[in-house]
Order: sequence, then C-alpha cells, then structure tokens
Amino acid sequence: MTLEDLLSRRTFLASAAGSVAALAGSSLSSCADIAVPEGCATGDGPQGNLYKLCPAGSLKSVSPYGDSGLTWDGQHIWLLGKDLIIPGNDVGTTGWLYQLTPALNIVSSFKLPQQYPEDITWDGEHLWWTAYNNTTGDSLQEIFKYTRDGKEVASYVSPGTGVCYGIAWDGQSLWHLNEGDSATGSKMFKTDREMNVLDSFLLPYGKAATALEWDGSQFWHADFWNSRLQVTNPKGEITMSFPMPEGKKYFGVMRDGSHIWTTGYKNFKVDGQIGEINKFEYTRK
Repeated sequence: MTLEDLLSRRTFLASAAGSVAALAGSSLSSCADIAVPEGCATGDGPQGNLYKLCPAGSLKSVSPYGDSGLTWDGQHIWLLGKDLIIPGNDVGTTGWLYQLTPALNIVSSFKLPQQYPEDITWDGEHLWWTAYNNTTGDSLQEIFKYTRDGKEVASYVSPGTGVCYGIAWDGQSLWHLNEGDSATGSKMFKTDREMNVLDSFLLPYGKAATALEWDGSQFWHADFWNSRLQVTNPKGEITMSFPMPEGKKYFGVMRDGSHIWTTGYKNFKVDGQIGEINKFEYTRK
C-alpha cells in the first residue's frame, strides 16, 4: 500500500463520517459509516461512580500495524506508529511519526530512530516521545525531544529501569511512566526538560501504563495490561478507573475536553495486528 493509498483511505473514511472533528473539543458530525459500539462504562474509585464513558465512534488505525501514542498541538494530531508501509518499501521494523489533520488525513511522516515508539506529548514548543530500543540489544529506554518538522533536538536516557512508556506535560514539568523491574516496581517520574528528577513514586495499579495524558488536574493512564483507563491525581492515587469495552487493549490516550481518544486493538494476533482509533464521550452520570 502506497502513501497515496493511505491518504485516499483516510480521506474516504473522514468524508463518510462527515469529517472527524478537531480533537480540541469538537465532535463527529455523522456516524453513518463509522462503527459505534453500544454500552457505556461507569468508573470505579472515589470519583468513578460520578462519571461514565460512552463510545462515540471508531476508525481503523493510520498504521497497518497499529498506532501507539498520540497528542494534539492545537493544529495537528501527532501520532506514533510501528512498522508503517511507505512507498517503495515493505513493512519495516522501525517506528514512524505521523502529522495528521483533524480529519486524520496525513500531512507528513517521519522515520524515527527507534523501532518501538511508545507515547508522545506536546509542551507548547516541542514534541516529546518515549521509545523502547531493541535494535542494539541493550534495551535502552530513551526520551526524545523533536521539532514539528521531524528534527531531533535532544535525546535522554530514561531515569528509571525497564521500558519507558507514557509521557505527559502538565504545563510546567514532564511526567513519564517506567515499567521498572521486580525489585523496583513501576514508577511515575516528574522531571524538568533536562530530565532532572523532581519527584517519583510507585504506581498503584502494577505494571506501567503505555500512555499518559494530563487534563489540567488529573492524569489519564492507558492501562494496556488490565484493559482499563486509570485516572490518578498528581500524587499517583487512583480517583477513577474505567474498564474498556470488550476487553480491548489501548496503547494511547488523549483528552479533548469532554472526549477521550484512544488508540489500540482487540485480539492483537487474531485480528492480524490491525488497530483502531476510538472516541468516547466523558460525562457526569
């Protein structure tokens, strides 16, 4: 499949949906050709029973292999993918960064230096993304700082051990999730832009989530391992926990006011490694 084919596919899907709205607060205008699963999830936890997540639509992932983290910079969606098909090449073994319009049409794509990009965030000036490097055999966990034209500004080694997953910007500091090991456990780190650790603590739900999102007061964690969206305060205490429909697994999570966007898949191997992008309405009960 060529990039032109991918663009054509995205344009068709967006047109059939009546245009997928900007991630900064708008909504799908039509769901005639988009699968809309039934059923809402009520959250657990101290605040969970006050809110519900209701499916608002889904689209096939941009990457044939499946997407991971995503973020919004005010104009474009930035999406991480693994093993994307590009003109003149077979499926590769590296990661890619997509720049997308609010209608999910491809503007540009950039080949990344690591084969397993995990999550991405925007700090108002640069894109920050995490990666698990398995190409050299040293399992190096890195955090990259990029411009929006796909150029690397800096790279840092994650302050923790194990896979570095989710990353988020709260307006002042970076937060990232690290898998840790059997001795240290999964941790959440707060750092400055130079990766100096300002705070850290153990996560309350076990293995680190694959994505992290700040909504202005709380963090949303895409808990891939437990098929849940976990919501915590800045101290790492769970305030809400939502089970995902049909046991789906989610890699990425993004909040746009009243909506939650996720990337992921169900039955990864069975479904031929084809993922999806989902939208949920987030409201009080």
